[in-house]
Amino acid sequence: MDTVDERISGRVESIIKAIQDYGWKPFAIEQAMCHHLGFAGTPDLITQDGTLVDWKATIEACAELQLGFYANACDANKIHVKKLMAVRCKDDGGYVVKPFDLRRAKGLALACWSMYGWMVKNKIGEASE
Repeated sequence: MDTVDERISGRVESIIKAIQDYGWKPFAIEQAMCHHLGFAGTPDLITQDGTLVDWKATIEACAELQLGFYANACDANKIHVKKLMAVRCKDDGGYVVKPFDLRRAKGLALACWSMYGWMVKNKIGEASE
């Protein structure tokens, strides 16, 4: 911890605390992966028991989509995910965990990807640029 910038030390402590409290054992950390449909991402943590974890400063609605995209990419790379969790890392060293339904998140992500493709094909909005 003595090499961590003091401006983020509380958040780093919250990550360490969450890992210890949940007993998460890493399977992959910051593992870049892609999906054959054309999207890619780098999940923060995939545990040995199949929990996909994303560290957040704030948890917004789009976190569910991001985790869904990660879970779909994991499927395409033969990595079995069972749970999705966003972890809000707080400056005071505390954290808040928000679980997401795996099936719902994966379906929403694929629906958004389909809509994006439809928008590009039909030259609609910013997706057409």
